[in-house]
Amino acid sequence: MTDVLVFVGSLAVGGTERHLSQVLPALAKRGWALKVVVFSGGGAFAEPIEAAGIPIEVLPRGFSVPVPKLRGVLALMQQTRALAVGLRRRPPRILHCFLPTCCIVGGLAGRMAGFSPVVMSRRSQAVRPSSFPGDKWMEGWALRHANLVFGHSSRVIDELKAEGIANTKLRLNHNGIDLEAFDDAAGEREGTRRAEQWHPDEIVFATVANLIPYKGHVDLLQAFARLAGNLPWRLALVGQGRPAFTQQLRELSQRLGLAERVDFLGGRADVPRLLKAADAGILASHQEGFPNAILEYMAASLPVIATATGGNFDAVCEDQTGLLIPPAAPELLAQAATLLLNDPLLRKRLGQAGRRRVESTFSLDACVDRYEDAYRGLLGNGHHHG
Repeated sequence: MTDVLVFVGSLAVGGTERHLSQVLPALAKRGWALKVVVFSGGGAFAEPIEAAGIPIEVLPRGFSVPVPKLRGVLALMQQTRALAVGLRRRPPRILHCFLPTCCIVGGLAGRMAGFSPVVMSRRSQAVRPSSFPGDKWMEGWALRHANLVFGHSSRVIDELKAEGIANTKLRLNHNGIDLEAFDDAAGEREGTRRAEQWHPDEIVFATVANLIPYKGHVDLLQAFARLAGNLPWRLALVGQGRPAFTQQLRELSQRLGLAERVDFLGGRADVPRLLKAADAGILASHQEGFPNAILEYMAASLPVIATATGGNFDAVCEDQTGLLIPPAAPELLAQAATLLLNDPLLRKRLGQAGRRRVESTFSLDACVDRYEDAYRGLLGNGHHHG
């Protein structure tokens, strides 16, 4: 019997998907019987989950209609029904839904199947853009009817309270990070810099964020256009996005005269290796739930520049592990970057303090412990095996 059925949209590149690719194998190692259900199969993060012996099932989509908007709604209805049928036929002990659309579909399917307990994870701030009309109202309904709701930052928990989710249902669980991959990459700095064609003297600022408008890449390029031209620096953008927006960013970097200093690296599976070869980490998002990227910067002993929003407040200690600046403020972003560019001792101090903080507060083990405690509490007996 499956202990926990995990429901997520896909396992392509993204913060939640990366989180699950680390958490689920760790839970499986501790003896939990897991299964993952997705809307669409494949994706970079399916591999470590399957390697841990966790089956992944793709929800079927039946007939297709030519009207795109209608097609999406009908597909969700079909997939809701398919999930409900699965919950009735082979009920797991717990259903855990990640991200808004899955919370809506999982909540409806749970209702249709008369299934409980349902756990949900909100992993973004409420100001995120809508996926389809009415989705926020429907997500609110689903969260209020869940047995337990996880938020991964204090800001997200505060928003859930404001939306009327009962305090007794809420659990804060910060993302955790596996530090091993960063330690393994420690000796590869010079080789990586050669491979990426980064000059030994260049101070490399890395941003790990998919190319989505709210991640603030436009602000980033405008900020770096203000940096003194005579200091050797490079900006490495790790992440993928829609071709049209990616092209806009490339054109902007050309217009600002930055084309020679900005690398568009696309989605990468070797983030720890890249970060160990960089000198500072930046996240310029306009809003964030709780960013894995900042934990990755700290795991790589990098000083952090981040926007003062959402879960960034939980991750970055101002002037101890990094610098916080307001969102959408290229001028201030440029000042912070200039400060780190010119001060190697400051970079080292912030980076080392960040590494200590991630070790003490944001380890993967601590994160997995909190999931286990919550699941055990729901199952009502200190054990998850029959």
